[in-house]
Parts: sequence; C-alpha cells; structure tokens
Amino acid sequence: MDFTSNVTINESNSNEIHVKYNQEGEFKGNIILKSTVDNRELKIKEIISPMVKKYNDKLSVHKIIANTIEIGVPINFKTIITTGSCNIKIMSSFSDINIKIDDGNINLNQKKN
Repeated sequence: MDFTSNVTINESNSNEIHVKYNQEGEFKGNIILKSTVDNRELKIKEIISPMVKKYNDKLSVHKIIANTIEIGVPINFKTIITTGSCNIKIMSSFSDINIKIDDGNINLNQKKN
C-alpha cells in the first residue's frame, strides 16, 4: 500500500474480514482501495483513480495524502502484509502472519484501548 501511513490489524470475532479505510488530505478522493479474494487470500491494494488529472507543477509534490486502514482478521487466517513506508500495529496474537516493510515501525501484540 503506497499511500497508507498506518495499518492496524485487529482480531475479528467472526469468520469475516472487515476493512475500514480512512482518507485525509487534499487528494483524498483520488486513491481507490481495491480488494480481491483468491483461494482464501485477501489482497488489498491502493490505486490512483484513472480519472485523476496529472499535475505537472512544482507545488504538486507537496499535496497531502494521509490514509489509514484498519483490518479485522480471524485469528486463524493467514495474513501477509507488504508495504513500502508505513506504521503497522498488530493487535492480537495471530497464528500465521508475515510482514514485509521497507520503512516504518511494527508494533506487535498491543492491547486495544
């Protein structure tokens, strides 16, 4: 996920996966969350809307996108997170989790407030 600054993974009390996506900033409507399920594997990806006008000025670099995502996952579900730069909170003891992160913090087994 290229535009998300914070990811929180919570334990779901059901067998369903719940995704809550919050967007802030000047370009908040320009990013679309795309999800697919294939062989019990949920893939979530952020894509830039094809309707977005491409800015070619020096100020466009400073436009803000600040997205957060909260995902509720069943405790026994295999979870794989791959992201570039992000802070990740894992809020339970999952049986099978794999995290690949280029830059950011990972906080494991935090209690929910």
